[in-house]
Amino acid sequence: MISLALTSCGLRQDETVFKNQAIGVWNLTAIECYYPDIRGSKLETYPKNENDIIEVKLTSRQFTYSVTEVGGGSCNTTASGSYTLSYTTADNGTLDYSSIINSLTCSITMAESGGAGNQTVPFGFIASSENTTSLDWKVENSKLYLQVSTGFKGSPNIAQYCLGRCECFGVYSN
Repeated sequence: MISLALTSCGLRQDETVFKNQAIGVWNLTAIECYYPDIRGSKLETYPKNENDIIEVKLTSRQFTYSVTEVGGGSCNTTASGSYTLSYTTADNGTLDYSSIINSLTCSITMAESGGAGNQTVPFGFIASSENTTSLDWKVENSKLYLQVSTGFKGSPNIAQYCLGRCECFGVYSN
């Protein structure tokens, strides 16, 4: 008999309990885009613009998200809501969010470090046909990798890069 129980720290399946490693305040350092997904090749990296502040705070069941573009930009947005984690292994799985309270999505121009050029990257947590309420996540080497919720798929038109087909992740440190 398999028993499942949700706890504030994670998901219990039989006698296995996973600790919620995502709890904390996480600051974006870069966006990385992989083809076809995070298990594939990393094709693009967009370091965060130096002065911008992009943060996600995860408590046991709630999240807050904020973006402040500093130095001339106008991308400022916030979001909050509830989330649950499901686990594939102890350090990765799916984050499902709900009860979103937020402002609009906005965009920041970011330079790709390997040559794919500048791209307009949307930020936000509004559920629409362009994004999802179920995000892949993993914690590795004290970094949180959280799938970009706005549907950004990388540069759209340079052959050796994503061609808009990648799975992109925010890389956060705490």
